[in-house]
Amino acid sequence: MKSYIKILKKLISIDSGSGKSNKDIVFYIKSLFPNKLCKVQQYNYKGISYYNLIIKIKGNSSVNPLFFSGHTDTVQPQDKQWKRKCFNPKIVNSKLYGLGSSDMKSGLALMIDNAVKAMKSKLPRDVFLIFSADEETGGSGIRNIINFIPKINGRADIIVGEQTGGNLALGQKGCLDLKILMDSKAVHPANLSFRENYKINLIQKSLRLINNLNNWTIRENKRENRGALYKKYGGLIFNCGRIVAGVGANSMPEFLELLVNFRFIPNQKSVKDYKKELLNLIKKFDDKLKVEILFEGDGFETPLNNSLVKKIVKIYQQKLNLKPKIFYKKSWNEAVFYQRFGNVVILGPGTMGQGHNKNEYVKLDDLYKTSIIYQNLLKHKNLSF
Repeated sequence: MKSYIKILKKLISIDSGSGKSNKDIVFYIKSLFPNKLCKVQQYNYKGISYYNLIIKIKGNSSVNPLFFSGHTDTVQPQDKQWKRKCFNPKIVNSKLYGLGSSDMKSGLALMIDNAVKAMKSKLPRDVFLIFSADEETGGSGIRNIINFIPKINGRADIIVGEQTGGNLALGQKGCLDLKILMDSKAVHPANLSFRENYKINLIQKSLRLINNLNNWTIRENKRENRGALYKKYGGLIFNCGRIVAGVGANSMPEFLELLVNFRFIPNQKSVKDYKKELLNLIKKFDDKLKVEILFEGDGFETPLNNSLVKKIVKIYQQKLNLKPKIFYKKSWNEAVFYQRFGNVVILGPGTMGQGHNKNEYVKLDDLYKTSIIYQNLLKHKNLSF
């Protein structure tokens, strides 16, 4: 059994589902490295104790270090939906099944395995392994750990190991999640005319607001429907994910909660600007509505001619005899936070489309291919081989 498979199976066996402490998985990873290399950052968020981990391996040079980054949590386990036990990893038909196998414990396993092996000889440059908590829900981990990373010399090469099927993602959309709250006085619907009901019924009201948000998205897409960026990422997306209201057919809801999500093309307007527009739209619809920002994260894009991109393409060609597929993600992950440190790409072994799915798996071939890429990034400073 390959050493990274052994590590991956152990990572999967540890329940690190979102919404609970990730202490167990962090301290397992920490145990694989000399204690002096590890720094643990403990913080509390919404009553939960979370742990971030930074491992720094000294190389011959501190200039232009290499970062490997990933998150330690998974989505919440729903074991009843699995044909196999989600914490009991199994290999079937060249696929390894288990919760987090794709998103993104396979990426963590390869980072850990290759770093442990690389420490046996002197590395050409400093290497940082940066593992965050709480990516799947609030994103509190990356917001805490980003200021915990030591000051670096020069510009880092940064690999975010989210699932790309072993290929190369150079950008992602921005993301905004809102919670919109409505309330109303208690009234029996039998005492209202149709017009009165239509006006004050919170469910009817939420549908009108949803229609306004749909129309705003259509207008934005018409305005943005031009150029290469739109073709790469598709249009802006608006999704209504949850409505909670009412108790029965013969009652008027006194309270309504609406959860919505937006996805934005990068390098157009910032998520902050889009958020301002949307909050103004909602306020104009009804200035008494309460709006809570559940999540916001900008998009990013790394140019094709970036030095790190060229390095990775060269590894593919010379070590795997392959040409990597280069694409742009429509989902969000923590990669955008690392732009301040240097060159950022998303490259991980997870099987595209498997994250957040029941019976999640990763292909063994993707693990092998990505391991070769990580291995060669660790070995070479300038990659002029």
